[in-house]
Amino acid sequence: LTQSVFLFIVSIISVLDKGGKIYEPSRKLRSLCLPDLEPMSHGLGWLWNLEEFDAEKATAHTVQVGFARAVDLDQLVVPAYLQGKGELLQRVKAADARLRKAEIDALGEDWVKSCYEGILKSDKSKYLVEYTQTIWMYNCMMAWGMHQFAKDRYKMLVQNLSKYDPSLPNEEAIDKIGRGGWGFTPGLPPDPEKDYFADDLAGVPEKNRARVQEAFAVVKKWCTPDDPKKKENKKDTQEEEKPKPPKEWETAFDLKPWKDFPDRPYP
Repeated sequence: LTQSVFLFIVSIISVLDKGGKIYEPSRKLRSLCLPDLEPMSHGLGWLWNLEEFDAEKATAHTVQVGFARAVDLDQLVVPAYLQGKGELLQRVKAADARLRKAEIDALGEDWVKSCYEGILKSDKSKYLVEYTQTIWMYNCMMAWGMHQFAKDRYKMLVQNLSKYDPSLPNEEAIDKIGRGGWGFTPGLPPDPEKDYFADDLAGVPEKNRARVQEAFAVVKKWCTPDDPKKKENKKDTQEEEKPKPPKEWETAFDLKPWKDFPDRPYP
């Protein structure tokens, strides 16, 4: 018998963006990665050594990143250099241990292990609600202060809601939007005031239900995008000041390369 050898190539696009927007990390995330690595260096190092953290996952060896200047590659070259010298994994494990401890400290070990029990994805939801990502956003904010990342993810759900017609059956509503209408993030945001445990989330353990509702409310509070129309209408009126997020959620630095493109507005 002839033995066949298959080579599988794992290449990831947008790893620093969809993987946590770690080119714009929170103060808390950065403090947890240091002193071993910066967040981008840790993220790449974790992917390049993924089999050390999850034996069932294939290690990613190729990532695609964007850059505007040579210095934008500094934090990406460092882990590549350390990987070649066999010194990266030790640093990644040290940072990962701090990140996991922060996760348990903020959320509790039981929640971390069971938060997705009975939670449906939007394609299985009677209401097309994206429960799992909303809980994920909540966890990322509470554990690592990843507010900006969660805001970007939640904004996609809110945009979907603006295009969704609830008077139509689900399939027709999606068809009306267009099968590509969901974009990168399918589904709708959950309503914290609605009881989903009667049907969609009937399988969620009783011990988790109050926390699930809390997650929906927290994400809505901190991640709902500003309505430009409301802001315009309230220019001449006294508007109640919005609560400020915790200091540790603030952005430590922003390395978005497209800020330097003269044909694009500054974010």
